[in-house]
Amino acid sequence: MRQILRMVWILFIPMMLFSQVVEKKIVTCDATNSDEFGFTVAVDGDVAVIGAHRDRPSGSYSGSAYILTRTSGSWSEQQKLLASDTDSYKRFGNAVDISGSHLIIGAMGDDHSGPATGAAYIFQNENGSWQEKAKLFESNADRDDEFATAVAIDGSTVIIGVPGDDDETGSAYIYTGSGANWTEQQILTDANGAQDDKYGYAVALEGDLAVDGSPGDKSVFVYERSGSTWTELDRISPTGISGSAEFGEAIAISGDYIVVGAAKDSETASEAGAVFVFKRNGNSWEQVSKILAADGSAEDEFGVSVSIEDNLLAIGARYQDSAAGDGGATYIYSRSGENWTEINKITASDAESDERFGGAVDLKGDVLVVGAYKDDQPGADDAGSVYLFSGFGITSIDDEPGANIKRFQLEQNYPNPFTPSTQISYQIDRAGETRLTVYNLLGQAVRTLVSASQSAGSYSVSWDGLNDTGFAVPSGVYLYRLESNT
Repeated sequence: MRQILRMVWILFIPMMLFSQVVEKKIVTCDATNSDEFGFTVAVDGDVAVIGAHRDRPSGSYSGSAYILTRTSGSWSEQQKLLASDTDSYKRFGNAVDISGSHLIIGAMGDDHSGPATGAAYIFQNENGSWQEKAKLFESNADRDDEFATAVAIDGSTVIIGVPGDDDETGSAYIYTGSGANWTEQQILTDANGAQDDKYGYAVALEGDLAVDGSPGDKSVFVYERSGSTWTELDRISPTGISGSAEFGEAIAISGDYIVVGAAKDSETASEAGAVFVFKRNGNSWEQVSKILAADGSAEDEFGVSVSIEDNLLAIGARYQDSAAGDGGATYIYSRSGENWTEINKITASDAESDERFGGAVDLKGDVLVVGAYKDDQPGADDAGSVYLFSGFGITSIDDEPGANIKRFQLEQNYPNPFTPSTQISYQIDRAGETRLTVYNLLGQAVRTLVSASQSAGSYSVSWDGLNDTGFAVPSGVYLYRLESNT
C-alpha cells in the first residue's frame, strides 16, 4: 500500500496599490539664474511651500519662498513670500515647514544680532493670503550661529535648529504660540556636546516629541514634552554605519518610527548613502532597519532627504545618475511589519544632468513633493523646479495566518505603483503544482498568472494589469496569492 503525503502551502503578499503616479512640474514665473527654487519643500493638504534661498529680490542670496495650492486636483503658484526686512545674504527660504494655517521660513543668514546670526519668520493664512506675523531669533545670539538652519512646525509649536551655536556645538529652540504671539519655551542642547557636533542641523516635530540631529557626533536626540518642559528620552546612535556617513543630517518622525539619513554612508559604495529606521520601545528607540538603495552607486547620497508618513517612506538621492548624470532620484518604500520594501524609484520625466532631483522631499497624505533645485530653466541656469506626485496611497495587511514563509517565498512586486506592467518574483523549494493568482478586494480572482507544474527554483512573472479576459482592471488595491501543492 502506497501512501501519498499532500501538502498545500499558501502565502499572501501584503496588499499594494496598483495605480498610475500623477506628476506635476512647477517652475516659478520669475525664474533667474541660481535661484535654487526647490532647495527646501514642505506640504500640508492642498498647500505647499517651496524655498528659493538664493533668489535675489533684494540683493544676492536675499531669498524667497513660494506658495503652491491645489485646486480641483491641479497645482499652481499662488503667492511669493519675502521677509518684510529682506536684505542681501539673508537666505530666506533655506528651511521651510507648514502646519495648517501657519508656516515657518528660515533665514540662516539674517544679521539681526550680528553677521549670520539667523532668524525665522512665521506666516499665517488669512483668507487665502499668507501674511508675515512674527520674526523669531536667538535670545543669546552670536556671529555665525545660523539660527534657523532647520525648522519644523506642528500646530502651535515650532523647533528651530542652530547648528552654528557655540563653535558649531549647536542647539535648538522651542517656541509656542500662534499668529503674532510666540514665546520661547525651552533651549535644547547636548549636555556632552563638543565643537563641530552641529547639534540642530536637522530637526523634526510631532505632537509632544521633538528630534534633533547631531551629524558631527553621529547621534540623534529625542525629547518629550510634559506640560511646558521638554525632557531628553533617548540618544540614538546607529549600528552598522560605514564611512563618514553624516548620520543625522536628515531626520523625520511618524508615530513610533524615526528615520535618519546618512547620505555619505559607504557600505554599498563610497558615499552611496543609507537610511536608518528606529522604532519606539517604551522611552527608547531601537534600530530595526538599515535601508540601502538596491542600485546604489558611489556618491549618490541616498538619504540626503527623508520623509515618512505612516507606512510610506520617501528617500532622496540627489546625485543618483540612472536618468541623467547626477540628475537625482527619489525612492519610495512601503512597510509591512518591520520590513521595508522598495515599491518605486522616481526620476524627473524630463531629467537632465546635475538637477539634484531629490535634494528635498516631503510626503504628506496623498502628495509627494520633490525638489530639483539645480534644474535649468530657459535663460535661467540653476533656477530650480519642484515635482508634485500623487497616487501613493498604500495599505498593508499582515500575512495570512499560518502561512509558512520558510518553505517558499513570494516577493513584493516592482515597480509599484506601476504602468504599464509590474514584475512578481517567487521561489519554491520543491517540485509541484504552482498557482499564482491576482485578486480584487472582493476576493474575486481577476488574473491567473501561473498554473503549472514547476521544479524547485526561482521564478519571475510579469502582470500587465489585464484580467483573464484581456481587459484592463481599474486602478485600486489588489492582492496576489501563491499556492504550492506538493
